[in-house]
Amino acid sequence: MEINTKELFEEIKNKTLSDVMGRDPFEFTEEEQKLVQNSECCCDEDCNCDDCECEHYYSPRLLQHNELCEIIDDYINDFEYQIKSRGKDYYEKGNIVSVVRDGNRFVSKIDGRERYVVEIDFDSEDEFMDYSCTCPCDFPCKHEYAVLLAIKNKEYNEIELKPRIIKNELTIQKLIELIPAEDLKKYMLSEEGKDYVCFEVEHFENHFSKYLPRQTYEYYYNNLYNSLLLDGYSKIEYINIARGLINGGEYQEAFYAIKALIEAANDVKVLNKWNELIDQMPAIGMILRIIYRKSDNNVKSNIDEWIGILENNNYYDSLYLEDIVLTIK
Repeated sequence: MEINTKELFEEIKNKTLSDVMGRDPFEFTEEEQKLVQNSECCCDEDCNCDDCECEHYYSPRLLQHNELCEIIDDYINDFEYQIKSRGKDYYEKGNIVSVVRDGNRFVSKIDGRERYVVEIDFDSEDEFMDYSCTCPCDFPCKHEYAVLLAIKNKEYNEIELKPRIIKNELTIQKLIELIPAEDLKKYMLSEEGKDYVCFEVEHFENHFSKYLPRQTYEYYYNNLYNSLLLDGYSKIEYINIARGLINGGEYQEAFYAIKALIEAANDVKVLNKWNELIDQMPAIGMILRIIYRKSDNNVKSNIDEWIGILENNNYYDSLYLEDIVLTIK
C-alpha cells in the first residue's frame, strides 16, 4: 500500500498501522466479535454501566434444547414456503460447513454461490430470536432456514471462546516520534524511496519493528484458539511472524507465537490432524533452536519450563512434536 508522503500526517498520523493496511489478520470479523461479547454488565439498579467501571458480570441463562426449538417454531412463519423448501434442500445436501454454539449464540458457515455466515442469537429473557446472513437477500433466506434445521436437530458444536486480546499498537505519529531522526532520514533516502515519492506502510512497519509494542502470549493463543474453533484449520501465520520477530531480535515474542501455535492446536484437538502444521514441524523446530541459542537466560528458562510441561504430558502424543522438542537444546 502506497501513501503519498505529502498527505502522510494529514490523513494517517492518528491511525495505527493496522488501520492503514486494513484488517488485522488476527482481528475477529463482526460476527466473530459478537460471539466474544455475550456477557452483560450487571450491577445494582442505580448503576449506569456506560459510565462506571464496575466489574460485575453475568452470563445470560443458557437455553435448553427444547426452549431453542420452541423459539424457532415461533419464527417459522417468517420464511416463505419456497425458501423453506430450498433451505431444507441445502440442509439435506450437506451445504452447512459448520455450526458452533457459544452460550445462546450460534454462528454457521454455509456454502451457497459462495461461503456465507449465518448468525442466530437467542434471547433467554424475552424468548426471541435475532438472525442474519451475509448473503445478498434482504428477507429471511434459505441459508438461515437450513441452519435452524441443524440447530433443531442438535447438529452443532458447543464451544467456549477465549476473551479477545486487543493488539498492542501505536499511531503512526507516535511510532515516528520514537524513531531517531537519523534512522528515519536514512530510511526515507533508501532504495525503497529514492525513485518515487511514496510511503510503503508494510515495509515501514517491518523495517522499524523494534519500535513497535510487543504482543502477549495470550494475544497469539486466544486469537488462534478462537479462529480454529470458528473456522477450522487456519492458514498458519505464526511461523512467518516468528521469523520476523527473530530477525528483529525479539526472541521472547517469537517464542510466544510458536508456543501459542502448538498449545492452541492441541487444545482444539487438531495437533495431530492439521496436515499443514505437521508439514511445518521441521521449520518450527529450527525456529525454536534459534530462539534457544540466541535468547537470554529468561527466555531460555521459559522454554525449559514449557519443555518440562510437554515431557510430563508425553508431548501431547505427537511424535512430530516430541522430535522437534528433543532437538531444541
